[in-house]
Amino acid sequence: MSDIFRAAQGVTVWLGEEDDFTSDAFTVIERIAKIPRAKWTNMPYTGFFDPGGSCYHGTGVEPLSYHHWLGFIAFTNRPWFSRSWVVQELALAQKVSVVCGSRMLLWENLARTIEFIRATRWYHHLSTEKMRHLRELNRCPGVYQRFLASNTKFGLEPVYLNSTRNALQAYEKGGNKGAPSLRLLVDTHRHTNATDPRDKVYAFLGLASRTSSSANQIEPNYETSTRQVYIDAACSLLRTYGNLYLLSHVQDRSLTKTKGLPSWVPDYSVPLSPYPLDFRGYCNWSACGHMKWMPPKDVTLLDRGLLPVQGFHIDTIAETGVMPHEATDAGEPWASIVNMVSNLPNPYPLLPLKGAPISRIDVLWRTLTTNTYARQHPAPPECGALFIDYILNLQIRHRLRPWSSSDSEFQPHSTPLSVLTNPDWRRLIESEPSDSPYNISSYRRRLTALVENMLSSNSYTPIDLAQLHHDIENGSGKMRRVFRTSDMMLLGTGPKALRVGDEVWILGGGKVPCILQPVKDREGAGTGPGMQHRLVGEAYVHGLMHGDPSRFGRELQSTVLI
Repeated sequence: MSDIFRAAQGVTVWLGEEDDFTSDAFTVIERIAKIPRAKWTNMPYTGFFDPGGSCYHGTGVEPLSYHHWLGFIAFTNRPWFSRSWVVQELALAQKVSVVCGSRMLLWENLARTIEFIRATRWYHHLSTEKMRHLRELNRCPGVYQRFLASNTKFGLEPVYLNSTRNALQAYEKGGNKGAPSLRLLVDTHRHTNATDPRDKVYAFLGLASRTSSSANQIEPNYETSTRQVYIDAACSLLRTYGNLYLLSHVQDRSLTKTKGLPSWVPDYSVPLSPYPLDFRGYCNWSACGHMKWMPPKDVTLLDRGLLPVQGFHIDTIAETGVMPHEATDAGEPWASIVNMVSNLPNPYPLLPLKGAPISRIDVLWRTLTTNTYARQHPAPPECGALFIDYILNLQIRHRLRPWSSSDSEFQPHSTPLSVLTNPDWRRLIESEPSDSPYNISSYRRRLTALVENMLSSNSYTPIDLAQLHHDIENGSGKMRRVFRTSDMMLLGTGPKALRVGDEVWILGGGKVPCILQPVKDREGAGTGPGMQHRLVGEAYVHGLMHGDPSRFGRELQSTVLI
């Protein structure tokens, strides 16, 4: 099929019949495609929420309404965009026409719209969960009333489709870069759907670079079980690259569907959530320093589902935070985090590789964002002031929640504050030294200014916190569980499935720390030598993400992941 698509003069993509949203979607594509690339940098991140559309001035196009953008969200959520086999259909075609009902457009125009959304980072705002609260849509939802009640967002499927097409087109035309590797393709298109789960690997073999041995080691065979296909793919990638990058692409254990899969093998049949830390920006994580992974001498171990690794057991998890889906009220997750941080030494026990000791508040917001802001690492110090505004807004929201709701009249006694969980931010901030930018005096001044701004300005909105909120949501929030370690008193985030007693390791050949669960009572004894663990997932631990791990004075150990 890949040869057929390469040879075709053109490919026509059929997305289905038109619906009530198609016209708005085409309006977005037609207008955005006309904006010169040179003007994209003038479109501010928060410009999406400008009701007057002033950010469009000077672009030569009419402003777009929220209704238009809702139509675009619906359009890009059509099933075609998320199918595994359409990747090669789109990526290899010389010319692509997209047809929806009686309407047609060239892929190039849709591609420019996708690239614009990516460049401006407006994809952060394109979700019904966020847009349903906008006043304009509350007053007049139009045909989108039911759609707004859904949890639909502009996914990354179109973005990755377009990226792969750009890479393959450049390669086919004799560009300097080679074809994408199998690793890049299966990782990038992990979110796609396939009727046969084995196609989550097989669908990308025809696109992958043949100079990389991983693609050559896999031969499609539909007599092979899904479990074995995924093990074979993981083994091939490990042998090809000689590092443990693969471990960051193992899904949270609660999502695994393929039975009998070793803990270190990604289940490609399910979406990867949360995205690996490597996707957070230009971070260049280097937790393992120059320590390499040593492949086993017994080449059959990997094929048997056993992965020997070497590294340092840094610490053990002593306390974990409450996730939002586990909470009885909105304040509980934050209360558990604040209590955890209050148990940390002040200043933080691990000094940065460069710079002075940092306070617990600094450690908190840097951990919650994985020390990344708008894909910038390390996050700039100004984020600390934004974080104070963020928690002040959180506090006001938590305190006002029992007094009123969107579907009832003002009810000052509907839910007593005493039965809700309110994070003790004040106690944490009072413990800051007087020379800290987060000391209690600064906090009071900021609180006063914020409340006055709310009361005196009809246009107050915490829109400046949108980027920080996005980074917290993806760095921790609903995605990762916050934890504290026992001996070194370190703060970190890891998979939802982690629990007290799990261990923080830095493994040779691993860019980031890992959470490992010890296999007790020799569970599975006889399947491999020595100590054994199960992989829980990757972790961000503040202070461990860069540098030589031998600096912690731990003994180098070997274990087997099963």
